[in-house]
Amino acid sequence: MNGGSTGNGADFLGNPDAGADNPLDEPVRLPRARPPWLKTVVVIAVTSILAGGIGYTLGQTSGMRPTSSGPERPSSPVTVTVTAEPDAKGSPDVPETAESAQDRAALATSPAATEAAAPTAVPTEGESAEKSTVSRYLELLDGLEVRSLDPWNNYSRELFGRAWEDVDRNGCDTRNDILRRDLEDIVVRSGTGGCVVATGRLEDPYTGKTIAFERGWGTSNAVEIDHVVAMADAWRKGAQSWTAHDRELFANDPLNLLAVDGPTNQVKGASDPSQWLPPHQEYWCDYGARIVAVKSIYGLWVTREEAETLEELLMTCDADPQVIT
Repeated sequence: MNGGSTGNGADFLGNPDAGADNPLDEPVRLPRARPPWLKTVVVIAVTSILAGGIGYTLGQTSGMRPTSSGPERPSSPVTVTVTAEPDAKGSPDVPETAESAQDRAALATSPAATEAAAPTAVPTEGESAEKSTVSRYLELLDGLEVRSLDPWNNYSRELFGRAWEDVDRNGCDTRNDILRRDLEDIVVRSGTGGCVVATGRLEDPYTGKTIAFERGWGTSNAVEIDHVVAMADAWRKGAQSWTAHDRELFANDPLNLLAVDGPTNQVKGASDPSQWLPPHQEYWCDYGARIVAVKSIYGLWVTREEAETLEELLMTCDADPQVIT
């Protein structure tokens, strides 16, 4: 196991949506006879609701608002539906609580990034043509601090939290989230609420090869999830001062994660770009841009050799970098 990535993630367990895709799980309910007084009760209830609504509307029109003894609170938890691109099986989106949406926003606003560029500093597709996206990444690179490595100081993977934690609370572990994002022609395992990827196809950015993925002992490690900026590299370039929560968010940030060829990822280990580069040179532009984006957001520094290599990678760009999240 290396500081840059881990291979197989734990199987999905305890998903509250498990079995929801199977219509046979729903019990058959026979219609019951309605008592003769029910219609009268319904009419009275609907009339009361409408009357209350009209009264509230009139109150607003006259400049009045309903009074209360304290702040209003929702009667049920507020949910925000995170709309994702559906997989090959059309698995449903999983609702995310408002609290977890705030945690996702904390990826770029946590103390770990207090001295870093704001998330909006990372170039977007809609950026003005007056300044190319490549130029913007070069500016971000120029803003990174250049200094030597911190000592190891008892580094371990556990300092970045449990592997593939469900930090966004969407009911699925991070490894499977990234597999669903990066693989094509995926099939998800039944009874997992659209979470666990059983099979799929990866167009590997590191090697340029097409890799067939099949979940199982001895086969899952054909595709691993790489921390593009390795956790061990981050540890020696700023992460030692972070809180445990910040390090866990970093370890599960989709911006810093890619599904890649397993054996190639093992060769990379915890190397920075001055020590290792993907064999597939056509990916060098995007690889450099992603590292610059991650280090800029999290306020991680670079060594002199790393900064020079990243500049060389960005200079290979024939078009705007493609950095998916």
